[in-house]
Amino acid sequence: MPPSSTVPLFVDSLQKLKSSLRMSTVGGSGTDGGEVLEAAIESVRVQIYDVLGNTLVDQILATAPTASPTTALQIRRMRASLVEIDGVRAELMATEHVIVQSAAAATRQISQDDGSLRFASHTDQRRAIEAMQARFANGLHALSAAAASPSSFHVSTIESLEKIIYPGDSLRVGDGYGE
Repeated sequence: MPPSSTVPLFVDSLQKLKSSLRMSTVGGSGTDGGEVLEAAIESVRVQIYDVLGNTLVDQILATAPTASPTTALQIRRMRASLVEIDGVRAELMATEHVIVQSAAAATRQISQDDGSLRFASHTDQRRAIEAMQARFANGLHALSAAAASPSSFHVSTIESLEKIIYPGDSLRVGDGYGE
């Protein structure tokens, strides 16, 4: 298998990103899983540049990554790495089936065993994807807001204020309906 030609923007290495996503056994370029992973990394990279801009990305990259950040700049670099992981995870959640099908048997077993990769319904899966996309967007916003005003305090939410009912959903007390 040829090695991957795509590298993460803020995460130290492709291997560290794969480990964070529990995808260490996914192949490199040339495999379906490797291609899907590379496409997700590239998509997230473009989104990061679109939101943060070249100047802020360059400022974040100027700080060397560290395992135990203590300064504001090191913490910002760590936050950027975590946001990138969230973005790649959000991109992959919609295409996980492609990666699992092209991966080794051990990866397919992990997918079956890991409860976070199984959803009771398509609606649950869609909601999980939307929540991860919102987490990624909020992380990008926090990075850009902190750059604009380092002394400001930012609060954001992951859920929308109104409940969206999709076809096939049920209305249950406790889900925010009828309360």
